[in-house]
Amino acid sequence: MTNQINHISFNSEQPHCGIERVYFLDTTLRDGEQSPGSTMILDEKLEIARHLEAIGIDRVEAGFPAASRGDLLAVREIAHALPRTQVAGLARVYQSKTDGSFPDITAVYEALRDAPCKPIVHAFISTSPIQIKAKFPGKTLDDVIELAVSGIKYARRLFDSAGKKVTIEFSPEDGARTPKEDLLRVVNAITAAGADVVNIPDTVGYMTPWEYAEHIKHIYESVPAFRDGSAILSVHCHNDLGMATANALAAVQFGGARQIEGTFTGIAERAGMTALEQVIMAMKTRKDIFGEAAGHINTEALYGACHRISAIIENPLPRHQPIVGDNAFSHESGIHAHGEIGGMKNGVANVYEIMNAESVGWQGDKFVLGKHAGWHQVSHKLATLGYHDIDERQARAILERIKTHADTKKSVYDHEVDEIMIDLGIARPLERYKIVTWGLASGSEGCEAWVYMTGQQTKQHKVFGKGTGSIDAALHAISNATGIVRELVNYAIWPLARGSEAKGKVSISILDNIFNGTSKVHRGVAIHRDTLYASMQAYVNALNRMAMYRALKSNT
Repeated sequence: MTNQINHISFNSEQPHCGIERVYFLDTTLRDGEQSPGSTMILDEKLEIARHLEAIGIDRVEAGFPAASRGDLLAVREIAHALPRTQVAGLARVYQSKTDGSFPDITAVYEALRDAPCKPIVHAFISTSPIQIKAKFPGKTLDDVIELAVSGIKYARRLFDSAGKKVTIEFSPEDGARTPKEDLLRVVNAITAAGADVVNIPDTVGYMTPWEYAEHIKHIYESVPAFRDGSAILSVHCHNDLGMATANALAAVQFGGARQIEGTFTGIAERAGMTALEQVIMAMKTRKDIFGEAAGHINTEALYGACHRISAIIENPLPRHQPIVGDNAFSHESGIHAHGEIGGMKNGVANVYEIMNAESVGWQGDKFVLGKHAGWHQVSHKLATLGYHDIDERQARAILERIKTHADTKKSVYDHEVDEIMIDLGIARPLERYKIVTWGLASGSEGCEAWVYMTGQQTKQHKVFGKGTGSIDAALHAISNATGIVRELVNYAIWPLARGSEAKGKVSISILDNIFNGTSKVHRGVAIHRDTLYASMQAYVNALNRMAMYRALKSNT
């Protein structure tokens, strides 16, 4: 595609392309569920759907009603659970040979005819030569267009007959690999038939950003319905070449698209698709380009929603995941930490972070202690842990010990800093909580665990705890043994290798409401082959960190 890039204006000084509003359609519950291993039960879908409404997502594609009776009922329940959000059901465009109906569209109608908000029928059919040949042998593009037009009219009649207004979205599947003139024929026909939204999917993640933007721009400029506002262009980009988010943003900035479809954390078929948290924060951060296109989104709910989705599908987020990963706003390099800490002290923003961590609800260790640490981040970390008035001799000894520790253990956790400080004689040793022995009880209703602990005023006998699962029960047993009950604000687990002998790393953060209505989050980390024991030890480490912080505070 020679010189395609020259067809698009890349003038960085232009105002934000006239973009006033972009709609977001989330398909985590449909395309996301098609990600291998990501099937969800109804209660999990409902929980995610409520997160999506809290974020301010405009449209939620709740499922594929024709796939099963269960999926139809799930789409119906999700629609009734979201009073402020449009809900969509996906439908193939194929016609029954017996009665001429469109069974998939009928299934969407059954699921959404009583939806509190205006429902969406999202119909699709393949339009690229390769997919028509593979899926509809003997059919032509004309046959496909005829089916598409008939399906749109059928959907409109169904909802009109019930007195229910409906939004009809149509996707020419594999639109990115459909020749431009063929795609124009399809889009002109479906907008004339009454499609409100036309979605151009890059179904197999084939295009590059400038190529896709040109593709979308050609459609936008050639179809009157987009320019007069009777229909809007939408984009749905897959990530097979790692360009889904870039493609979606390019289509908005240069192509005229005004709806982006995606999922949170980018889960979808194969390598996934556009990650909505990424496009949202790109628009929020680069208002010079996108204006208030994403101004209606509650970004502070992004972190919690993404981590909940990750937990539900049992697919831990990579630490380097943009926006919501554990490393998204963390610094181990002493050079970077120096810059960030200096910026915090001197009122200089965006030294190494272009977004505010709190704006996405991010939670994590801002300054990580490892072998690349410098004194500025060590000093900052010690202050946050409650250690003050450290002189230069002590500082050098602490930094050296941290680097030595990190050379063999990679990272140094908060409770290990306490151990270093005690070993160096800088902090007073406390009688720390310690697990002596533990186990799971059998024969009781529900799940029950027991623990025997030593430490500050612990009960010197076997103490039991009940919970919804073994980890919940074990943590309750520890709370009962220590007499301390604290709210868990974060629980995360990562496999450190594959196979039955692999170790698991568990991180637990607890909330301690302490001084004059203020609160402090304490984090404990543990690594063990038994993830139940790792969870218990991480909780104990967090309790010990809390005890040390309180002791340090009481001495100041």
